[in-house]
Amino acid sequence: LRLGEALSLTWDRWADGIRVDLSGKYAKLLIAAEDEKGGKDRVYPMTPDFAEFLQSVPIDSRNGFVFRPMLSRGECHRIDTVSKAICRIGERAGVKVDEKGGETVWASAHDLRRAFGARWSRKVNSMVLKELMRHASVTTTEKYYVGIQSDETSALLAGLMGEKVNEGEPKANGTPKGE
Repeated sequence: LRLGEALSLTWDRWADGIRVDLSGKYAKLLIAAEDEKGGKDRVYPMTPDFAEFLQSVPIDSRNGFVFRPMLSRGECHRIDTVSKAICRIGERAGVKVDEKGGETVWASAHDLRRAFGARWSRKVNSMVLKELMRHASVTTTEKYYVGIQSDETSALLAGLMGEKVNEGEPKANGTPKGE
């Protein structure tokens, strides 16, 4: 989920936003047409680990918003305020994601989303990942997530074919590159 979507995630059946549905065989996210950019009712799958996390919430606590971030001044659902708080957590935890113009870029809410996409790109195909990421087009999914796991895919394919994994081109001294 994007940060704004996570903050609007609700347990309530008739609420606006994205609703959690744990009632069926598989947990789902439900979005009413009026809350969806495409103007259609949507049902999205939920990963098993997220479903398990939500199912751990006591039934009598399943009302209102799923996430109720408490900041120093109390509960807050403003995206910009929560985003800044998450960035501060990333900085305090020392989670560096980039360096731009000599400045360190610390982990943000969107970096968590990217990590989710990268993790699941190793486990599912592009069409499934498109649904998990809630991308409008598989082209977007493939642009950002297909190919990032090419070494893992190559190793899997080599293993399936019973072939030896390439150790890389030898350097002048006879050792494989990268060592």
